[in-house]
Amino acid sequence: MGFPVVGGAGATLLLFHVHGGDMQAPHAKESMERIQMQRRWFAATGFGVAIANGLAETPVKWQQFFRKAWPTLLIVLGALLTHYTE
Repeated sequence: MGFPVVGGAGATLLLFHVHGGDMQAPHAKESMERIQMQRRWFAATGFGVAIANGLAETPVKWQQFFRKAWPTLLIVLGALLTHYTE
């Protein structure tokens, strides 16, 4: 049951990560907004992975669904990360 806790903590930390940079640069605000939106998607998908993984390990009615959902969400997270830009 350790992975869901660590995954949830990682997704939470991603939301509060401070990103330094030259905010005087042209289009700095737009770039920061885009980065923050990407991080929100990463965090939401990470929470989904953590929750689905935790439910896949517990005997619940939807256990078989969650056993297939968490690896799928992990693939989605990987696809999102391949498109990350700063």
